[in-house]
Amino acid sequence: MDEFNEIESVRRLIAGSEEAFNEIFYHYEGYVLRESLKRLGPNRQDAEDVVQEVFIKVWHNREKLESGGKVFNYIYTIMHNACINKIAKNKVRQKYLDEKLGDPNNKMITPSAENKELAEILHNAIEHISSPVKRNIIRRYVVDGEDYESLARETGMKNQTLRNFVSEGLKTMRKFLKNQL
Repeated sequence: MDEFNEIESVRRLIAGSEEAFNEIFYHYEGYVLRESLKRLGPNRQDAEDVVQEVFIKVWHNREKLESGGKVFNYIYTIMHNACINKIAKNKVRQKYLDEKLGDPNNKMITPSAENKELAEILHNAIEHISSPVKRNIIRRYVVDGEDYESLARETGMKNQTLRNFVSEGLKTMRKFLKNQL
Protein backbone atom coordinates (compact mmCIF):
# COMPACT_ATOMS: atom_id res chain seq x y z
CA MET A 1 0.00 0.00 0.00
CA ASP A 2 1.23 3.49 -0.81
CA GLU A 3 2.38 5.78 1.97
CA PHE A 4 -0.27 8.27 3.08
CA ASN A 5 0.44 11.76 1.76
CA GLU A 6 -1.89 14.02 3.72
CA ILE A 7 -1.19 17.23 1.80
CA GLU A 8 -1.82 15.56 -1.56
CA SER A 9 -4.93 13.81 -0.23
CA VAL A 10 -6.32 17.11 1.08
CA ARG A 11 -5.68 18.78 -2.28
CA ARG A 12 -7.58 15.99 -4.06
CA LEU A 13 -10.32 16.00 -1.41
CA ILE A 14 -10.94 19.70 -1.98
CA ALA A 15 -11.38 18.89 -5.67
CA GLY A 16 -14.08 16.35 -4.70
CA SER A 17 -12.16 13.07 -4.91
CA GLU A 18 -13.99 10.30 -3.06
CA GLU A 19 -10.80 8.25 -3.25
CA ALA A 20 -8.93 10.98 -1.35
CA PHE A 21 -11.77 11.12 1.18
CA ASN A 22 -11.48 7.36 1.71
CA GLU A 23 -7.70 7.66 2.17
CA ILE A 24 -8.18 10.32 4.84
CA PHE A 25 -11.04 8.38 6.43
CA TYR A 26 -9.08 5.14 6.72
CA HIS A 27 -5.97 6.96 7.91
CA TYR A 28 -7.73 8.78 10.77
CA GLU A 29 -10.77 6.59 11.54
CA GLY A 30 -8.98 4.50 14.18
CA TYR A 31 -7.54 7.56 15.89
CA VAL A 32 -10.92 9.32 16.03
CA LEU A 33 -12.60 6.17 17.36
CA ARG A 34 -9.96 5.63 20.08
CA GLU A 35 -10.03 9.27 21.17
CA SER A 36 -13.84 9.29 21.20
CA LEU A 37 -13.91 6.15 23.34
CA LYS A 38 -11.51 7.80 25.80
CA ARG A 39 -13.81 10.80 26.10
CA LEU A 40 -17.18 9.02 25.99
CA GLY A 41 -16.42 5.88 27.94
CA PRO A 42 -17.23 2.33 26.93
CA ASN A 43 -20.25 3.18 24.75
CA ARG A 44 -18.83 2.17 21.37
CA GLN A 45 -21.99 3.23 19.51
CA ASP A 46 -21.58 6.83 20.69
CA ALA A 47 -17.94 6.79 19.63
CA GLU A 48 -18.85 5.37 16.22
CA ASP A 49 -21.48 8.09 15.86
CA VAL A 50 -18.77 10.66 16.50
CA VAL A 51 -16.55 9.08 13.84
CA GLN A 52 -19.42 9.31 11.35
CA GLU A 53 -20.19 12.91 12.27
CA VAL A 54 -16.53 13.92 11.93
CA PHE A 55 -16.16 12.51 8.46
CA ILE A 56 -19.53 13.74 7.24
CA LYS A 57 -18.41 17.24 8.18
CA VAL A 58 -15.00 16.74 6.56
CA TRP A 59 -16.69 15.73 3.31
CA HIS A 60 -19.26 18.50 3.33
CA ASN A 61 -16.81 21.21 4.30
CA ARG A 62 -13.97 19.97 2.08
CA GLU A 63 -14.00 23.10 -0.07
CA LYS A 64 -13.25 25.18 3.03
CA LEU A 65 -10.04 23.25 3.74
CA GLU A 66 -6.74 24.89 3.02
CA SER A 67 -5.15 23.56 -0.16
CA GLY A 68 -1.66 22.32 0.57
CA GLY A 69 -2.54 22.06 4.26
CA LYS A 70 -3.22 19.24 6.64
CA VAL A 71 -6.58 18.06 7.87
CA PHE A 72 -5.63 16.56 11.25
CA ASN A 73 -6.33 19.69 13.32
CA TYR A 74 -9.70 20.11 11.63
CA ILE A 75 -10.61 16.47 12.32
CA TYR A 76 -9.47 16.77 15.93
CA THR A 77 -11.55 19.92 16.50
CA ILE A 78 -14.68 18.37 15.04
CA MET A 79 -14.14 15.21 17.10
CA HIS A 80 -13.60 17.20 20.29
CA ASN A 81 -16.76 19.27 19.77
CA ALA A 82 -18.82 16.23 18.75
CA CYS A 83 -17.78 14.43 21.96
CA ILE A 84 -18.77 17.42 24.06
CA ASN A 85 -22.16 17.56 22.30
CA LYS A 86 -22.66 13.80 22.70
CA ILE A 87 -21.90 14.01 26.44
CA ALA A 88 -24.37 16.88 26.83
CA LYS A 89 -27.09 15.00 24.90
CA ASN A 90 -26.48 11.88 26.96
CA LYS A 91 -26.86 13.86 30.19
CA VAL A 92 -30.18 15.28 29.00
CA ARG A 93 -31.35 11.82 27.88
CA GLN A 94 -30.30 10.27 31.20
CA LYS A 95 -32.09 12.99 33.17
CA TYR A 96 -35.24 12.37 31.15
CA LEU A 97 -35.02 8.60 31.67
CA ASP A 98 -34.38 9.05 35.40
CA GLU A 99 -37.49 11.22 35.65
CA LYS A 100 -39.62 8.80 33.64
CA LEU A 101 -38.40 5.68 35.42
CA GLY A 102 -38.95 7.33 38.78
CA ASP A 103 -42.56 8.22 37.87
CA PRO A 104 -45.02 5.52 39.04
CA ASN A 105 -47.53 6.70 36.39
CA ASN A 106 -44.98 6.13 33.65
CA LYS A 107 -46.35 4.13 30.73
CA MET A 108 -42.99 3.28 29.13
CA ILE A 109 -42.97 -0.14 27.52
CA THR A 110 -40.26 -2.59 28.51
CA PRO A 111 -38.66 -4.00 25.38
CA SER A 112 -39.43 -7.66 24.83
CA ALA A 113 -36.93 -10.25 23.66
CA GLU A 114 -38.60 -10.16 20.24
CA ASN A 115 -38.12 -6.39 19.98
CA LYS A 116 -34.47 -6.78 20.96
CA GLU A 117 -34.00 -9.41 18.27
CA LEU A 118 -35.63 -7.17 15.66
CA ALA A 119 -33.46 -4.26 16.77
CA GLU A 120 -30.37 -6.43 16.33
CA ILE A 121 -31.47 -7.46 12.83
CA LEU A 122 -32.08 -3.81 11.95
CA HIS A 123 -28.65 -2.86 13.29
CA ASN A 124 -27.03 -5.61 11.20
CA ALA A 125 -28.90 -4.43 8.10
CA ILE A 126 -27.63 -0.90 8.63
CA GLU A 127 -24.08 -2.17 9.08
CA HIS A 128 -24.27 -3.73 5.59
CA ILE A 129 -24.39 -0.25 4.04
CA SER A 130 -20.85 0.16 2.74
CA SER A 131 -20.50 3.96 2.87
CA PRO A 132 -19.87 5.26 6.41
CA VAL A 133 -21.61 8.53 5.55
CA LYS A 134 -24.72 6.82 4.19
CA ARG A 135 -24.73 4.38 7.11
CA ASN A 136 -24.77 7.27 9.58
CA ILE A 137 -27.57 9.07 7.72
CA ILE A 138 -29.68 5.88 7.62
CA ARG A 139 -29.07 5.22 11.32
CA ARG A 140 -30.12 8.72 12.23
CA TYR A 141 -33.14 8.63 9.91
CA VAL A 142 -34.42 5.11 10.63
CA VAL A 143 -33.35 4.44 14.22
CA ASP A 144 -33.22 7.93 15.75
CA GLY A 145 -36.20 9.22 13.77
CA GLU A 146 -34.54 12.41 12.59
CA ASP A 147 -36.24 14.15 9.68
CA TYR A 148 -34.59 15.45 6.53
CA GLU A 149 -34.66 19.05 7.72
CA SER A 150 -32.78 18.39 10.95
CA LEU A 151 -30.30 16.13 9.13
CA ALA A 152 -29.74 18.86 6.52
CA ARG A 153 -29.18 21.43 9.24
CA GLU A 154 -26.69 19.29 11.14
CA THR A 155 -24.78 17.86 8.18
CA GLY A 156 -24.93 20.72 5.71
CA MET A 157 -26.25 18.32 3.07
CA LYS A 158 -29.11 19.16 0.71
CA ASN A 159 -32.48 17.51 1.32
CA GLN A 160 -32.38 15.74 -2.05
CA THR A 161 -28.92 14.31 -1.30
CA LEU A 162 -30.22 13.01 2.03
CA ARG A 163 -33.29 11.51 0.33
CA ASN A 164 -31.01 9.77 -2.20
CA PHE A 165 -28.79 8.41 0.60
CA VAL A 166 -31.84 7.13 2.50
CA SER A 167 -33.32 5.56 -0.63
CA GLU A 168 -30.06 3.79 -1.51
CA GLY A 169 -29.53 2.70 2.09
CA LEU A 170 -33.04 1.32 2.39
CA LYS A 171 -32.52 -0.70 -0.81
CA THR A 172 -29.36 -2.22 0.69
CA MET A 173 -31.19 -2.96 3.92
CA ARG A 174 -34.12 -4.59 2.08
CA LYS A 175 -31.73 -6.93 0.27
CA PHE A 176 -30.10 -7.88 3.57
CA LEU A 177 -33.42 -8.27 5.41
CA LYS A 178 -34.89 -10.39 2.62
CA ASN A 179 -32.29 -13.02 3.45
CA GLN A 180 -32.71 -12.67 7.24
CA LEU A 181 -36.46 -12.84 7.76
